[in-house]
Amino acid sequence: MHPRDAAEAAFYETIQAGEIVEWFPVDHEQCWQRYRVVEVLSDPPGGPPRKLFAIEYLPVFVLECDGPISDGQTHVTTELRWNPPAARLGHDGIPMMLRHQPVEGAGTYRTARWAGLLIDLPAGVRLVRDGGHLLDSDGRVPVALRNVESESTLVLDTHTAEELQRRIAPEGRSRNVGALFDAIAESARLVEPLLTISVGPNGTTDPPPGTYTRERDSITTVTATPDDGYRIDSWDDNCEGIGLVATCVLTMYYSQTASVTFTLATPGAGGEGEGSLDERGRDGEAQEAGEE
Repeated sequence: MHPRDAAEAAFYETIQAGEIVEWFPVDHEQCWQRYRVVEVLSDPPGGPPRKLFAIEYLPVFVLECDGPISDGQTHVTTELRWNPPAARLGHDGIPMMLRHQPVEGAGTYRTARWAGLLIDLPAGVRLVRDGGHLLDSDGRVPVALRNVESESTLVLDTHTAEELQRRIAPEGRSRNVGALFDAIAESARLVEPLLTISVGPNGTTDPPPGTYTRERDSITTVTATPDDGYRIDSWDDNCEGIGLVATCVLTMYYSQTASVTFTLATPGAGGEGEGSLDERGRDGEAQEAGEE
C-alpha cells in the first residue's frame, strides 16, 4: 500500500490480521472484490513509505461486472473500503450473505448472492456461512450456517428450504441454541425472482412492459422492438453493458430489471442479435460446485 498522505499512513498502521478490505473501480463499482488480511508484514525497504499486507481472496460466485474495466491503455481509478458491511444489498433490497463474513440480526437475509432461500435472523444473533454450495448424493444443495457465539451449525437445503441437519455445541456456551435454530428454520422460505421490464417511448418489448414471476435460475429473454424510424438507444439496469443489440438475456438468480430506451434512427446506427451478461453469472465465470 502506498499511503497518499500522513492521515492515510497513520490509518494503515492500525490494520490488523483478520480485517476485510473491499476493492472496486470507481467507475465500475459492481466489479468489487473482497480480501481478508492474513498477515501484516514488515515495511518494504526504500521509499516512498509503503505498508505490506498478505491477503487472501474471499470468493464470490455471482458478481455483476458488465465487462472489461479498462482498455489496457489507460489507468483505472480504484478505491478501498475497509471493513465494509458483511452483507451486500441485492437488487431487491435484501442483504445477501457472503462467504466467511458474519451477519447480525435482527433482519432478513438471502443465504447467498444467487440463492432464492431467505431466512429471518433474531436480534443479537450472529450467523456466518462458512462453506460453498455442494450438490450432495441425494441431489440437494445444502448451506451450512454457523452461530458465531456457540459454534453450533444449522444446515438448510437451498432449493427446498428444508432443514437437513443441525450440530449443537455443548450446552452453556450461549443461549438456547435449539430454540434459536427452530426459529431460523421455521422462517426459511424460497422467493421466486421477479422480472421487471421498463420501456421508454417509441418502442416496445416482448414480453411487454410489466413485472413477471420467473423460476429461480431460469434463463429469460427480453426483446426490444423500436417503432418505425427509431432505434435502440440504450439498455440499462441489469441489461446495462450489452450494447445496442435487440435482445437481453438474463439468468434469474434473483429479481432483475430490464430497461430500454429508443431514439431517432440515423443511417448506419442500431444493432441486432442478443447480448447476454448472465448465462454463467454476470462476471462470466462458470458455476462450479463450492465456488461460493
